[in-house]
Amino acid sequence: MTKIIFLQKEITNNLELTSNVNIILSPEFYWVRIFDIPITSKKEALGVVPNLFEDFFDVEGYKFYIIKLDEHRYLSFAYREQDILDSLQNNNIDYKKVSNIYFSQNEFTKNQSFQIDENKFLYKDEILVKIPTNMKAMFDTVELDISKIELSKDKISINQSSKYIDRTSAYILSTIFILFSLVVFSKTYSVNQQINLYPIKIEKLKKDYNLMSSMIQTKSVLKQFDKISKKHNNSREVLAYIINFKQKVSGTLKNLEFKNGTIYCTFLDTNFQNMKKYIQKKYKITESNSKDKVVKIGIKI
Repeated sequence: MTKIIFLQKEITNNLELTSNVNIILSPEFYWVRIFDIPITSKKEALGVVPNLFEDFFDVEGYKFYIIKLDEHRYLSFAYREQDILDSLQNNNIDYKKVSNIYFSQNEFTKNQSFQIDENKFLYKDEILVKIPTNMKAMFDTVELDISKIELSKDKISINQSSKYIDRTSAYILSTIFILFSLVVFSKTYSVNQQINLYPIKIEKLKKDYNLMSSMIQTKSVLKQFDKISKKHNNSREVLAYIINFKQKVSGTLKNLEFKNGTIYCTFLDTNFQNMKKYIQKKYKITESNSKDKVVKIGIKI
C-alpha cells in the first residue's frame, strides 16, 4: 500500500522514504473557489477560470484544476508548482517517489473538523480552511489518521524538473546545444537560398491565378479582414464580461442572442437597476426592460 503524506508548509520532516507516496496538499498550497460558469464543457470552463481568479490575486505562475459539481457549477483550484516542489525538498521527499498529488479539499469528510500535526482544519461554506493559531482553542477536533483515507479520483501531477543540474549533465546539454545550433545554421542557410527564389515564384503565381498585382490592393483586403477580426475580438470581450456578472450581481443568465451588432441578454432573479449599473460601467446599453423578474438588456458591440 502506498503511503499517504499530508504536506504542510511550516512543518518540515526529515523523511527517509523507501517506497512511493501519495501527497495530500494542505489548503495553504492552493486557492479554491466555487464558480457558476454558464458553460457545459469542462475544458472550456477551465479556460475561463484564470480570469475569475484574477479578482482575488495575480494569477501569473499559477496552474489550474477544476471539478464539475453541477451543469454550470465548478469547484476550481489555483496552485503554484514551485511551492509544492520547494516543500517536498524541505521535507526530504524525492519527487521521483511521489505517485500522485491531491487537494485536501476533496479528501476529507465535509462538515467535519479535524486535527493533523497540531494544526486544526474545518469546512466552512463547503471550503476546507486551516484554523488560525489564535482560534484553535475555540474548536473541538479529532485527530485524523490519514493512512485510512480512501483517496478521490481527482489528482494532479507537477513538472518534475530540478532547478539545478550537475556538471556532467551541463556538458551533455552544451554538446546538444552546439549540435542543434549547427543544424539550425545549416537549415537557415538553405531557407535563405529558397527565399531568394520567392519573388520570381510570387510573380508567376500572380499571373497564373489572376491575383492582385499591387500591395495597395492587398493591404486594402487585409485591412478589411483586420476590421472583422477586431469586431470578433470585441464580441468575445463583451461576452466574457457578461458571463462574469455574478461577481458583482446575483441572478442567472438565461439566454444570449446576437442581432444587428447588438448582444441581447436575458437574466432571471436579478435586480434590474444593479444589472444595468454593472453593464453600463463598461458598455453602452441600447435597450432594457424588466418584467416578472425577467430582465432583458441590449448591449451595442
